Amino acid sequence: MLVDHSLLIAGEDAAGDVRLGMLETIREYGTEELVASGEVETIRQAHATWFLHFVTAARADIEGPARRDAHARVARELDNVRAAVAWLHDTVEIEMAQRLASEMARFWIDLGYIDEGRTLMDQVVAMTGAVPPDVRIEALYWAAGFANLQNDSDRAVLLATDGLALAREQGRAQGVALSLTQLAEALSFTDIERAQSLAVEALGIFRAGDDHIMEGMTLRQLGSLAQRRGDDDQAVAYHTAALALWRHLDHPWGVPAALRELAESALGRGDLVTARTQYQESLLRWRHLGERLHMSDCLRGLARVALASGDAETATLLLSAQARLDQAMGYMYAPDALAQLVDEAKAAAGVERFGEIWPAGQERSIDAVLDDFIGDSTFPSPS
Repeated sequence: MLVDHSLLIAGEDAAGDVRLGMLETIREYGTEELVASGEVETIRQAHATWFLHFVTAARADIEGPARRDAHARVARELDNVRAAVAWLHDTVEIEMAQRLASEMARFWIDLGYIDEGRTLMDQVVAMTGAVPPDVRIEALYWAAGFANLQNDSDRAVLLATDGLALAREQGRAQGVALSLTQLAEALSFTDIERAQSLAVEALGIFRAGDDHIMEGMTLRQLGSLAQRRGDDDQAVAYHTAALALWRHLDHPWGVPAALRELAESALGRGDLVTARTQYQESLLRWRHLGERLHMSDCLRGLARVALASGDAETATLLLSAQARLDQAMGYMYAPDALAQLVDEAKAAAGVERFGEIWPAGQERSIDAVLDDFIGDSTFPSPS
């Protein structure tokens, strides 16, 4: 009836689901009437509560086969979630604000909204007042995570240290382990031995609690730390163990993450064929999930493979596409290493040729670039 009278507009979203919208004039009129009724706060509270339950349910799905669908569900409701977080922040609903932001953190990362996620996490952790320790610990964990993703290790250390102190004080083993992993990541480029020790401690806690998902993530972290120390055998051992665990769990995120790390090790050994194959499979899986941040890491890896293979032009195109993607997301992981890689590609391709290719990578869509490298291939079934 409302659609028939043009008060609501029906349409389909990308998933084929019917969505209802309204003209801006109708929206403004409805808002004025709601204000006049004196029920704005009640409706806003109900809206925020509903979306907290909605995001919490979606997050419960992202560790299994429904991960892609969970991403799509949340992506369709981003404006509603933003409105809910903003209202909770403005009305100083501290506990709900921190809960909703923490539940959304994984989606902001997976969907590539790093700048937005960090801004909102920083806003809610800055709110003062009493909240349950577990809520505060998780909010600090995610705020530290976003700082790490934007190369702000000092901020990440501060947040993770606060979370670790609170978790130890409250005897929250899971919170201790989570905080340890973020602190280890923040220290991974400046104090690798301490980072290693922290990650080992976290691994023990996750194993004691039978948290196999976080066990796999921490094995991956330890493998990356071993790689940075130049211990390739240990890195491969950790990543192989992580991959076996992820395969056993049939985990959608863990398998491509472990493959990408194993590709790093293969590249370090000079095994370019294996590195290229594993990067491509990882990239294909990330593309299937729609996770742009992780696609970026694979593009960088494939650019390094191309450069090591003597194909500076392909390396330049991939790095240009990655730079555009990173800028759109606000992703700034290891910028010095990336800048050095770009300089190497420029030197290998020649300044003039580099100057011709780089704009092409900036202008093409990320999907067009990916089509050139992985096309419509399907990834192999776990063996």
